[in-house]
Amino acid sequence: MSNLPLGSYIAELRKLRGKTQKELADALHYTPQAISKIERGEGSFPLSTAVDFCRYFNCSLDSLYQRELPPAPFEYDKDRIDFSALGKALVAARVDAGCSQQEWASRIGSSPKSIRKYENNEQIPPYFVWERYCDEAKRLPRGLLNTPVPPTYALKSTRKPRPALVAAFAISAVIVAATAIGVPIGISMNRSPSPHHPIGGASGSEASSSLSEPSASSVSSVVSSSEPPVSTSSESMPTSIVSGEESSENESSIISSEESTESSSSEESTESLSSEESSAIDSSESSIESIESSESSMPKVYITGRTDTTETKVLTLPDDYVTYELGKYPQEAVTDADLIAELSALEGSSTIGATLEHGGERYLVANCVANTKTTTGVALPAGKQFFHYSPIKWVHCADAEGLHLLVSESTLFVKSFTDYPVYREDGGLETEVWNNYEHSTIRSYLNDEFYNSVFSAEEKAKILLTHVDNSVGTTINPPNTNLSNDTDDYVYLPACNEMNLGGSDKRFRRSLASDYFRAQGGRYETDDSAVGAGNSFYWLRSPYSKQSDAAYERVCSPIGMIYATYDHDSVPYNATFINDEDWDSESGPYGIRPMITVASLPL
Repeated sequence: MSNLPLGSYIAELRKLRGKTQKELADALHYTPQAISKIERGEGSFPLSTAVDFCRYFNCSLDSLYQRELPPAPFEYDKDRIDFSALGKALVAARVDAGCSQQEWASRIGSSPKSIRKYENNEQIPPYFVWERYCDEAKRLPRGLLNTPVPPTYALKSTRKPRPALVAAFAISAVIVAATAIGVPIGISMNRSPSPHHPIGGASGSEASSSLSEPSASSVSSVVSSSEPPVSTSSESMPTSIVSGEESSENESSIISSEESTESSSSEESTESLSSEESSAIDSSESSIESIESSESSMPKVYITGRTDTTETKVLTLPDDYVTYELGKYPQEAVTDADLIAELSALEGSSTIGATLEHGGERYLVANCVANTKTTTGVALPAGKQFFHYSPIKWVHCADAEGLHLLVSESTLFVKSFTDYPVYREDGGLETEVWNNYEHSTIRSYLNDEFYNSVFSAEEKAKILLTHVDNSVGTTINPPNTNLSNDTDDYVYLPACNEMNLGGSDKRFRRSLASDYFRAQGGRYETDDSAVGAGNSFYWLRSPYSKQSDAAYERVCSPIGMIYATYDHDSVPYNATFINDEDWDSESGPYGIRPMITVASLPL
């Protein structure tokens, strides 16, 4: 590894590519001041941002780590990080070095608690911690990502409820009740519109050509161990997730004492620690984390209140429910015994995340996190399963200004709304904002990994770069101080008004849970006799209008009901409904039902 400081290397890469700090900031959704701070070595950033740096500069992860000039090019299959499997790679690096979590924490200058969070996929490590992993493991980044996990090691969930939520629910009950009876909650804030940029800060053609797409082989073989573009919570999704009871329209939801006791009883370790080790951790953890927090804090992105100057686009509902096929994604589980045997005989069939080719078709090797059943009612046991890459069906759900909006008929996969907050200042107080679609993790993911791996070049030509309306009219409940700026996207999440089109007609709002979504532990109606049976919960891009908290997002339920949820990680603690239909709550995270815009139909 070169002695050139990381910040200086990033500055050299930027100059080498002929980019300004503002151009880089716009591409990564940072401020120029934050980029300047990074280049001066005064700020760090998470590993996910480092990957964004590499994509933008066409630089490999290994080159970033080694500070190579000129850098080796970014390669999609080798430099893309499946963050759902990152914890396993970190576990493998530590175990291969023969270290306990406490020993490893000491070697890389972190805390045992942070190591547990990294290894359980509860937190993405700062980039400087990632480089220390590489240093101590004596591996380059690409090698570290492909380190096999010892077969006897199993990740455990250490998920804990947010402490602030329990205390806040009594207050939120008043606000929810006020909202239910129609009391407006909100203030007006001014915002200067910012320039709109497609993801990556480049034009459509530049964005598409900057990444090398996975190639397909015509023979039965392993194509890639990095497909499909899986979510940050897929293959290693915790099987024990705290779920609150959702409220009715006139009730506030509070975590029961039994749930609260269970979820806060103890923080599970991924290894058994002796009482002496536990004591050492307790006595030193606070000071270690304080130092680490100070050193690894990433530059904050600040947003301000938005003032709408244009009206929301007028939408019209199509007369008929019509679907079109575009792109391929692993959706149906393979249940035929003969085909399972044939796939199991292929090289790489035991590697979770691998994509196989057989008989001219593609199949994903994935882990089913718990026993479930397919859309056809076939039992799907926990463990390794194969999923067929099949055409995505898109429903023509709305028209706007002569263009046609298509939404996937099924909910395809599981992913959190965002992995980190942006910030705003209200009356001198700094507030974390978790529901800003412009800066969300899912928006970046859909326009990068999903867009570039799901669609062929011919199919991409049919998908328009859309100026996505995020104005107050899309949220259903003005006034709304949590508005996102409009965005320019190829793939995006639906909004409240787009899914609420048609009023009581919920055909376009209900979405079938795909087999792959179910295998990831996705949240859907499992009771075959219930209304909405087999349909899923999925994210909407619209924020809720709650003034006192900037963490509410919108979700659509199996019966097509839209409500607000507090938890951006997918587990609802509270809900406010826009109608009074009853529904059965299920456990599990929410899914992604992407939307695209096309100029003409049929495709």
